[in-house]
Amino acid sequence: MPLPSTFHPRSLRFLVRLACGVFMGSVVAVAGAQVQAPPVEPAPPSESAKSASAEKGPAKYLRVVEDKDGVLTLELATRAFRRADGTGPTVHLVSAVHIGDKSFYEERQAELDRCDVVLFEGVKAAGMLEIDAALDDAAKAEATRKRLAFMATLALSARQRSGAFAKDLAGLAADAGRFRRVVEQLGSDGWRRPLTLSVVEVPETLPSPPPSPEVKAERRPARQCARFVSLGSDGKPGGEGHAADIVIDSEPVSVEAAARGAEGNIQSKLAKALGVRFQLDEMDSSKPQWRNSDIDVDTLRELLEKAGPNAGMLLRLLEGRSFEARIAGMLISLIGVSQTLSTAVKVVLLDQLANADEMMASVEGLEAMEQVIIEDRNRIVLEDLKRIMEHEPNVKTVAIFYGAGHMASMERCMVNEFGFRPEGDTWTAAMRVDPRAAGLTKSQVQSMREWMTRSIRQQSKRR
Repeated sequence: MPLPSTFHPRSLRFLVRLACGVFMGSVVAVAGAQVQAPPVEPAPPSESAKSASAEKGPAKYLRVVEDKDGVLTLELATRAFRRADGTGPTVHLVSAVHIGDKSFYEERQAELDRCDVVLFEGVKAAGMLEIDAALDDAAKAEATRKRLAFMATLALSARQRSGAFAKDLAGLAADAGRFRRVVEQLGSDGWRRPLTLSVVEVPETLPSPPPSPEVKAERRPARQCARFVSLGSDGKPGGEGHAADIVIDSEPVSVEAAARGAEGNIQSKLAKALGVRFQLDEMDSSKPQWRNSDIDVDTLRELLEKAGPNAGMLLRLLEGRSFEARIAGMLISLIGVSQTLSTAVKVVLLDQLANADEMMASVEGLEAMEQVIIEDRNRIVLEDLKRIMEHEPNVKTVAIFYGAGHMASMERCMVNEFGFRPEGDTWTAAMRVDPRAAGLTKSQVQSMREWMTRSIRQQSKRR
């Protein structure tokens, strides 16, 4: 359903701003793609690359290029670093974006897998953290509850895909997709005893008392849930206090419910509407050398709430837990009904991504939120890198696979604190857009891109 040739991008402004704004504003949304494989022998660095950090600050990690036919391509950079004294591993800052072309993710998966260690972005769900053996029994019990709740969520998600609950932890690991290794690692409670998983029949219930003895109330269909159990601190059934059994059930599902795809979050819905792929659906981070190097969601939520109400609302939007998230999801779904509309949004999105730093800097009141989203999470990665440098001498190559918005700050710290220097860039296409294929003329595309540029400049002037 193409738009008329008299289409002007202002007529799309609401939907375009919604889709791009949701994507660009996300906490986890500046994550997900990579650039070319870290070269064995990096190309000799240019003088501008060598002096970028010292004189002008880090060069950009994203750019949009246009070929002679008007095809726009979002490109992302991988930048290689080595320490001036030659010690330590070669580090590759591999910039990421949450949505992109399928071929891009396939290529990047193979390239990152060739590195000795990959430190990757991904806010850790409650329950994913290792339970400290030094905690007291009460703290271990609380940490175990969070772990069981997380596992119950995984079990429900796997049920939606496969059409049946896994009968044990081995079956859940097989059904868990990218969380397979997580399930294998989280199969014990706070006392290092194995968890148990069983499928439980949920008793039929009457929705309400019948209005009279002559009227029969309808019974709900038979339902099942996945039940996770820890035997508590004493390892025995029953008990009281922290010795009591900890039992967490997943949300019950009708036995007759067929398999269906997971609904997905805001970013995955946007990817579907734009005809591209969502990083988490394409990349396999379960490989042994891949290490999650990010903040946990409980800490992130606490820090964002302190940063201001808009920051907390942003996290709820991305998690899909808020009314705003449901409305945004509905509106984003409208983008996919028209190839012209979808292409128009992609055109503007590419320019927004390429100018993300300027856009973020132009919005007042984001300093506290940016401290959490960028700086606090970067510090976790850099501490992990420091531990590798100090304790793992056999590691020769490290890839830091994080959102492009993190990279300038990351590079400054690596140069100023760790003594690294840039050795060269490699650029790879992450997302291509051919406006002509959707019926958009060159003048229409130019008008949209000029509108985007003006919007960024106007926001900057308001500061």
